[in-house]
Amino acid sequence: MANSGYQLKKESLPAEARRDLLSREEIKGFLRSTVHELAHELKTPISAIVAAAEIMRDERLGPLENERYRGYVGDIHDSAAQLLKLIDRLLARRILEQVADELESVEVDVESLIRATASTLQPLAEQAGLTLRVAVNPGIPPLLADPTSLRQILVNLLTNALKFTPRGGEVMIDAHHDPLGHTVITVTDNGPGLSEQELMRALDGVRSQPDPDGRHSIGIGLRLVKALSQANGAEFRLSSTPGHGTRATITFNRQGNRPAAAGTSDQ
Repeated sequence: MANSGYQLKKESLPAEARRDLLSREEIKGFLRSTVHELAHELKTPISAIVAAAEIMRDERLGPLENERYRGYVGDIHDSAAQLLKLIDRLLARRILEQVADELESVEVDVESLIRATASTLQPLAEQAGLTLRVAVNPGIPPLLADPTSLRQILVNLLTNALKFTPRGGEVMIDAHHDPLGHTVITVTDNGPGLSEQELMRALDGVRSQPDPDGRHSIGIGLRLVKALSQANGAEFRLSSTPGHGTRATITFNRQGNRPAAAGTSDQ
């Protein structure tokens, strides 16, 4: 009803004023879309800068003899991390406000998308001393989904797993069919895991108190994953046990267009 009233009010304006109003609305829409696309493209390279700066800051590959260099690296890390937080907020605001209206479902080659996303994040895994594995069951048909948001789901899940898994650990992304014929994508790590309370806070987009090095703060990435999964007709589940890693599961129904309720389950 509110929208209908707005339309009537707009129609009562003179033709020239209506054209001007439409033009301004189109400009605002274009600017919002441009900011979202820019934030999306910046997220992965900024994440890589944060990871590389963290390695240098902690002197994991050897000492930085010059104290000023150590200070510079710390500044680079803190600035990039702050920028990453801003990008997350921009993405969250845009997606959570208009996610359902803007998705365009097309046939997506699941294996190609997973391998391309993993390849993009492989440098992060190498810098952190982690193994990033991909396993896709043969014969998985194309998935009906929005490819941009699906890629963002994978980027967020893999980035979280790589960030929270200690050096020498493993992160795996897998795609298969469950007994009901649903396409299932999982991201599993052998990191420190999360408590039940931390799981709920993560899904609600609430940050936990970080460790002194800032590595274990929970951001709003999982909130985005949850919203995007639902908009693509999928169920998002997160399971974890402290000390035994975390598993994120996205289950798509056959049609890929009926939202399912998201929740958590224990491993």
